[in-house]
Amino acid sequence: MTLRFRRDEAAPEAGFTLIEVVVALSVMAVVAVALAGVLESGLRALAASKARSQGNEIATQGIEDLQRFSFNNLGLCAAPTGTAPTGLDNTVFLSNCPTPPAAVPYVEPCSGATGTVPDEEYACVRNNVTYTVKRYVAWSDSAQTTKRLAVFVEWDDLTGRHQVSQQSSLRAPDQAAITGLAPPAFAATPAPTVSPSNVSLNGGVLGSSLTFQAYTNKNLNGAAATTLANAVPTHQPNQNVNVQVSSAAGFPTYNGFPVTINGETFKVVAGAGSTTWTATASGTTAISSGAAVSFAGDRVFAMFRTIGANGSPQASTVTLSLTSETATALYWSATVSAADGFVFGNGSQYVTFGILRAADGKSTSAVATPAVQFCPSEDPTCADISMPRFVGITAPSPVSIGTSGSLANDVTVRATTKNVTSADTVTLTFLTQAGSVTINLSADPDTAPCAPPATAVAEDDCFWVGTITRDSGYRFPSGDQFFYFGAQQVSDGDPATIDDGSTGAAPPVQVRFQ
Repeated sequence: MTLRFRRDEAAPEAGFTLIEVVVALSVMAVVAVALAGVLESGLRALAASKARSQGNEIATQGIEDLQRFSFNNLGLCAAPTGTAPTGLDNTVFLSNCPTPPAAVPYVEPCSGATGTVPDEEYACVRNNVTYTVKRYVAWSDSAQTTKRLAVFVEWDDLTGRHQVSQQSSLRAPDQAAITGLAPPAFAATPAPTVSPSNVSLNGGVLGSSLTFQAYTNKNLNGAAATTLANAVPTHQPNQNVNVQVSSAAGFPTYNGFPVTINGETFKVVAGAGSTTWTATASGTTAISSGAAVSFAGDRVFAMFRTIGANGSPQASTVTLSLTSETATALYWSATVSAADGFVFGNGSQYVTFGILRAADGKSTSAVATPAVQFCPSEDPTCADISMPRFVGITAPSPVSIGTSGSLANDVTVRATTKNVTSADTVTLTFLTQAGSVTINLSADPDTAPCAPPATAVAEDDCFWVGTITRDSGYRFPSGDQFFYFGAQQVSDGDPATIDDGSTGAAPPVQVRFQ
């Protein structure tokens, strides 16, 4: 019997070898790492996109909050920290910032804080990201007719440091809102004066001369004249032409002033203070070489009350001339006498001085103290004259104003007079940021009416009231100022009545604006 041996064939493998497993895991790890990187990048990009969208939203919110302020109230109490971006360094600062700030909260839209002053810098947290918001309000032109608004938002996220911004501009709504050149101003020392302070009258006419004098800052100009060096060609209205003059002496050094050449008005828009200008014409004709060129000059004047031909009180004005200058001021003066024809009422009155600058129409005023006393030569103390007299005045103090100087509430004043009738004039004069303002007081409706001229009796009380409304648009400088009350009788020529055209002034009443 033969024995045979059979070799079994190897059985199929039931799994992977160790090496295969290691290789497979390595591949999977590489793929997983790659996928994780892609996923992380995607998440970072998504988070960055979301953060940027949020930053843009915060920037838009910040600039819309600024745009809700009126032109005159739009400004800052401080500039944002750090260096301002190009073109945003000429910050518009408000004139009456609250101190401390907590007294009147600064406005910022992120937290919903309310108040009257825009916050220049604040933090805003959204989705665990802290955004730093910086807001700028700056003048965008040399004439200061337009304010440039900008909001910059910065933040850090997983992808680094980022910044977005929003910008816009706001133009002055009217001439009164344009800041432009520094406003004209009277010197505080010496203040405008009238001399002498006691004046003798002959039938209402000055018995001696009366001198008005004032010092102003140096951004004013008196009248000036020169000649045209070269012909101005034929031109159209509003067309810019080149003007060459023989001398620049006496002419303003800033643009905007009006000049007259052979009766035609031009407005200088470039080259002021030199002998070569660019000017905007108003006519159409050519002007020959050698033509007279003149600048009327800025006006400094004094205003006072006189009596008109019909016996009624009227406002009269005398223009002061530029007489000399010092290192820091210009000196202006004028003298009037009987020959000038003014007829004054007996009594006392305050004289108001004013400035009107030709280049931009800006003005200011000041009230001279003490009051000037006008008395007839036969009664040098006005003792026998039935002059209007104030026997009581009520004026609120302090008066609350906003950051731009606007009134927070109406201001009502009351005055009690004697030797005044219902036909006479009672006034209040006060100072605003744009100069002095005079308003007429009316009969107080809560009291007995003032008697008419025919039945009025000397020493009877008359009651008057006046209101400076919040909506009047007046803006006041902060601090103390005086309210000046005046009265003037209508002269009817009847010796039986108390009306002989006399004037009266009350001692100034101090009022604080804050």
